[in-house]
Amino acid sequence: MLTENGLEQHETPPNVCIQNQAAQSGVSDEATFDEFRPNIYFICMHKAASTFIADVLFKDIVNRTGLYQPYLVGSFLIQFINQQKASGLNPARTPQERQEQLSMLFKHKPLPTSNGLIGRLYPGHLPALLQFLNAPLPGHTNRVCVMRRDPRDALVSLYYSISYSHSPEDIEGDSSGFLANRAELKAQTVRDGLKTLLSKRGLDSTMPEFMRCTDLILSNNNACDLPYELLVSDPCLWLVKFAEFAELTELFNEAWMEEIAENMKPPTHEDPNSHKRRIKPGNWMDVFDDELQSMVIAKLGDRLEQFGYLW
Repeated sequence: MLTENGLEQHETPPNVCIQNQAAQSGVSDEATFDEFRPNIYFICMHKAASTFIADVLFKDIVNRTGLYQPYLVGSFLIQFINQQKASGLNPARTPQERQEQLSMLFKHKPLPTSNGLIGRLYPGHLPALLQFLNAPLPGHTNRVCVMRRDPRDALVSLYYSISYSHSPEDIEGDSSGFLANRAELKAQTVRDGLKTLLSKRGLDSTMPEFMRCTDLILSNNNACDLPYELLVSDPCLWLVKFAEFAELTELFNEAWMEEIAENMKPPTHEDPNSHKRRIKPGNWMDVFDDELQSMVIAKLGDRLEQFGYLW
């Protein structure tokens, strides 16, 4: 659990040219800005709109302000591993190897020291990130947003992602294990597939990620709690909450909010092969039985109720 609130950093006065850490260390990609902006760290559970954050929201902020650069941890990690295959780097087989590869990524492509939009940042990335920063998560000098989702819905979404919509090309390295899991899940009913996800070691990310995200929210007063359910039910209110916290008030206008909110409309029909299959919360109620409820309670205790997710 993260129990401290910040990282001391030297703030740069406005209107000073900012050069990111990659440029300072000699790495080729470089960005300069005419105004200092604190980094925005966006920690997401898997299956909690991380694609929307990276591909829609971040791109829009970059285009409208010209004051930010995106740093997509999960995407950059896959690119880095694929680039290093020729040098003998193999995909991670253990959590420890994953942390080591993340540390290698951060050295190869350092995080920006300011003006960064840090996305596709999942709870499992945090140990290596904090080690790189050599300090607790920098909540008081930067902006830390946490995107949580009802883990029961996230679990259902994960089932459909593994079984149908996720591309094997997006898997780090060898995809044979992923394809074996896909075949196993597709041979089962959805309900039995969910039980397999919860019982097969290392297959489910939703429950541990929910615990880590909510640990962070409970222990860090500088973290902004941005529920997936609010984004879906009232995207304009979600955007106002985010923009105020991130100090992006120059974006405030009705047309901007409506344009971004358009991306959160549910599809006209449910397609299991589509990444955007359903969106609407509550899918878990269609498939959960008493056994699944007991399995989730065993993993989460009363944390669901603590964050307003009831049975």
